[in-house]
Amino acid sequence: MTTITDLDVDSRPIRDRLADYTLVRAVLLAGIVGGTLVPLYYLLLADTTPLAWDFRAYRHAAELFVSGEPFIGASPSVGGGRWVYPPIVVLLFVPFAAFPTLTGAYAAATIVNIGLLVLTARLVIRIVERVRREPLTRVDRLLLTLFIVTNTFSAVVIGQGQIDPLVCVTLAGGFLALESGRETRAGVLFAVAAVIKLFPVVVGAWLLYRRAYRAVAAAVATGVGAIIASFAVFGVETHRRYLHFVLYERSRLETAASGIDPNYSSLTLHRPLSVLFPELSPNAYVAIAVIAFIPVIVVCFMRTVTVIDRLVAFLVTLTASLLVTPATMIHHAVYLLVPLLPLLYGIKRPAIRRTLCIGTLAMLFPVLPAQIDRVLAMADTLDPVRAGVMSVVTPVLTTATVTLYGLLIVVSVCVSYRVWTLDVPREDSNGVPGD
Repeated sequence: MTTITDLDVDSRPIRDRLADYTLVRAVLLAGIVGGTLVPLYYLLLADTTPLAWDFRAYRHAAELFVSGEPFIGASPSVGGGRWVYPPIVVLLFVPFAAFPTLTGAYAAATIVNIGLLVLTARLVIRIVERVRREPLTRVDRLLLTLFIVTNTFSAVVIGQGQIDPLVCVTLAGGFLALESGRETRAGVLFAVAAVIKLFPVVVGAWLLYRRAYRAVAAAVATGVGAIIASFAVFGVETHRRYLHFVLYERSRLETAASGIDPNYSSLTLHRPLSVLFPELSPNAYVAIAVIAFIPVIVVCFMRTVTVIDRLVAFLVTLTASLLVTPATMIHHAVYLLVPLLPLLYGIKRPAIRRTLCIGTLAMLFPVLPAQIDRVLAMADTLDPVRAGVMSVVTPVLTTATVTLYGLLIVVSVCVSYRVWTLDVPREDSNGVPGD
């Protein structure tokens, strides 16, 4: 009889396992190709190339801080980026303000970001191997590393010079630390992610689900310590400005009130809700999104036997935090790769794995109507054909981005997996074909 320690061991014939690997590898290869298309599009087809726009804003804010000037919401003369993070985060960019040129500073930041993504890949590989209870092949290790560094979301993050790779490292490191019994380290890492991006604070609910009370205590202590340090360094007035900026400008609620532009790369559920219920207040969209995700969270939190069980709960927790927040953008899906990739390698049920691959593949190609129209125009597509394509594409992508459609498929897979395993004996909760 299968024991608890055998839950994550794949005992199927090697032929079936290789077939699954082939499908996952195809998704990873597609993601790598898709990531290379991002710079090609912006360099060859787009009217504007927003290279380092966000990094310009971060470095500009650091320069203002060093000069003793206000920096909350500050925007540089070039680009559309603004400083949107908690005040204490600006300290991470002070070293880049010391560079004499923007080019040098951005090059250094790019090296750091790539290094952080490589580290994320190493941590994800360790999680995958923990799930499968066997080493990955060199091919899979290479594919996972290249994928995490070059996928569509990472390409945007690197191109813009954003801080997201640091958040990815803390999320991956926090999960792995918790699985290894290092609760204090996990709590500190998750708290660092929350200090930077705020939304990971919901991981606290997942930690409670794990009954990781030391991790919760460590996270709270780290967060409170960061707040105290921030007030000590920046004072009350800077934090008052930040709170006002986040609530009344950065929340992006007003975007949903007037209907979200189909070419605006938002990830939030506010997009489809604003199409379905245009007469409602944007505040109502937050409430509806939260209510819609409550049963998903409840179902996916119902079992904690295997690593996969805990990855499913972790994934839906992170997904919920992104989809109910009006300010999230498509590239924020990069955080979801930390729990998603191990699930691609770890879930054995063929139908569930295939559907998960489909959802992941859709997520990786976040094309917008204007981009499709631009490509059709550059290809000299006949006007009737171009108009026909856009008449279909525009309403579909106005309702939701391709990434959101894919992510909703992924969430449905998580729910399906959890519902299925509730009826499977405890010893076999990870399932094998034919169960």
